[in-house]
Parts: sequence; structure tokens; C-alpha cells
Amino acid sequence: MDRASAPFPARRVGSSTARLGLLLLLGICPAARAWDEATHVSIVRGACRLSPSAESRIRSDHRDAFFEAVAKADQIDPDCRAHRGPNARREAAREAERALAELTAGPLSRYDRARTFGRFLHYVADCSVPTPMAEGKYAMLPDFFSNKDFLIFRERQDLGAPLAVSLRQRGGEAQWGEESTGAHAAILRLAINLTIDAMLLLPQTGGAGVPADPPLVIFLVNRVDNGAFTRDSRLRVPWWNPDYSAPNIRSDLGGRAAVEVVEWRKRRSEGKAVARALLFNGTSGCATKIVLKTRSWLIPAPQIEMTPQTLRAVELETPPDVELEHLSASWTAGRCSTGGVFPSAIPTADRLMLEANGHPPQFEGAVSHVVPSKLVTPLPLGSRRDRNAH
Repeated sequence: MDRASAPFPARRVGSSTARLGLLLLLGICPAARAWDEATHVSIVRGACRLSPSAESRIRSDHRDAFFEAVAKADQIDPDCRAHRGPNARREAAREAERALAELTAGPLSRYDRARTFGRFLHYVADCSVPTPMAEGKYAMLPDFFSNKDFLIFRERQDLGAPLAVSLRQRGGEAQWGEESTGAHAAILRLAINLTIDAMLLLPQTGGAGVPADPPLVIFLVNRVDNGAFTRDSRLRVPWWNPDYSAPNIRSDLGGRAAVEVVEWRKRRSEGKAVARALLFNGTSGCATKIVLKTRSWLIPAPQIEMTPQTLRAVELETPPDVELEHLSASWTAGRCSTGGVFPSAIPTADRLMLEANGHPPQFEGAVSHVVPSKLVTPLPLGSRRDRNAH
């Protein structure tokens, strides 16, 4: 993760007094609950789509029994209400460890193995849930897949032994920082990656010949007009954020020529805060002199540069009262100082574009390949080159 931790680099700017009167138009998307039966199946399907090597651990026979166990590992508690929180009856990490022991201890029938494997992955996913669920305050989160963008890509981190301890440590990353909708995409990606790493603990079922995992990025994009004449999930409108040209306002993630803040979350500590954000450079050129901004603060990150069509995770020290719900970015279109070589950059040339329609995705569809040098995208209003042209 890139860090820009100069003490309180942010500065406060004047806030708008305008009020959006269209918020009542929100909430029209179909509701979906997080980590219900359908979401458990979706997490495993996402793991298989992102990692063919992980999918090779699933036998071709008894797949229906496998996915039934993924969805309903606990017949007494199908909604996982007692898998997390202070009153957990079947603590997820320990149940996953027990299931793995059954899978590796001795011979099982193919049917029993399929169901045990599905139960194992169900409990693995329950180790990475949003904070209100982890604390036992809510069994489900309504509208988890509505009115936001998700980016799913591979973040490998091998699981250690004992497995329950490793799962609690990895899954605990979901509770980093304050609860916010800006963290939900990162938590779903963590659950999918945790599932992949757990699947890789088992041997392949199809023998040799499994292809290496491709550098795929799954775009799960919000395509619902949010009532403010834009598909931007954080209610940006032209009069408030000049970095968006008219084509950007009408487009969804992946089609906007902009540097975007896709994820954000914050942790307070001793009079300061640390913010983590995931940035996406959707332009056809290098983005330099990036400044993150809210309605009241500017947070310069001049050392962060981004090559076209890439992702970068950044961590910044901020004042504790910085509000991140409307975090956006401005930048200068120029030439990257390192010649465009950034080891921490995540390429998005191979991408699967899906729609965030309020339901858990099935991760089906054709992968497209984007060549940044062939993109013809307008510079957004507010970029340095655009301002110099007027």
C-alpha cells in the first residue's frame, strides 16, 4: 500500500450550503442482504472466476451438493446469526478449522467430501463480514449490493496454522476503521480472496494442466441513476465537483475519464486519523499531483502517480474530523516521473464488467481487454491541461 503520511497534509476549504433535495429518490433498488445464502454462493463463484486454480479444487461431480452446503452450512441457523458476534454458537473460524480437518483426515465419499468442502467455504466467508455483523448487532445488511461500485481482484496471502487463528487475523481486516459503506467493497473482496486462499489449502482434483490465474479485475458497477442526474454512487453533481465533464456524469465506473476514489475508510487514533483509499485512473494518460478532497478538506498526495487504467491503494494521515463520504480526486494529466513503472499498481486491462443491480452477482460474462494507448477519452473538466486550454 502506498503511504503519504506527512502530518496533517489536509487543509480545510469552504463547504457548500446547497442541499440535495433528491435523496428521497434513493432506495428504489431491489434489496439484497449481505452474507445470506445467495451471497455465500456468490462469494464462492467470485473466487472461482478470479482463480481457476482455486476452482480446480472442486470436483465436477456433486457440484449441486457442494453449492447447497455453501449456501446452507448450518441447517439450524441458515442465516448465520450465531456464527459471529459475542453470542456465537458456532464460531466461524473454529468451524472452518474443523471442516478442513475432516477434509484432510481420511477418506470421504465424493458426496460427503463435496458437502464438507462447501461447509468449509461457508464458514471461511463468515470470517470476513462488515463490523455490525461481526459485533452481532445485525444479522444482515440491507442493500449491500446497491448504489455502490465494487472492484474485485486477487490479493493473495497464504493462510497459516492453526487455521482458526489465521482466519481470525485475516478476517479481522474487515474491521479496520470505522463502519462505512465505502468499506463494503473492500470487505467483499477480502471475503473472496480469503475463500481463494482457503481453497488452495486443498489439492487439485483434476490433476495437472490447470492454467495460472489471470490478472483479472472484476468491475461490479453501479448503473442506477441516483436521483442527482448521475450514476456516481456518492451523489456528485456538476455544480459541486467540476472535475466531471458531462460524459463522465452520464457514465458509470470504467467509462468515466477520471481519477476516482472507489473505496475509502478511516481509523481514528490519538487526535489524528489514518485513511485508506483505493484509486482508479480511468483516463488514457498518467495522473500526477493527485489531491484527494471532500467538501471541507483538501488532502494533497503529490507523491502518488498513476499510469492509465490502473488501481492503487493509498494510506494517508488526516485530521480526525475529515469526512470521507464525499471523497473525490483531482489530478494533473502529465508524464509519470518513473516512466510508468509502479510495482504497487494493479493493472485493469483484463476486466469483467458486471452490473451492481442490488443482487449478489453470479460473475458470469465475457472478459474484455482494454488497451490504454488506444483509448480516446475527453479530459475531465478541472484537470490541469483542460484548464490551460481555456
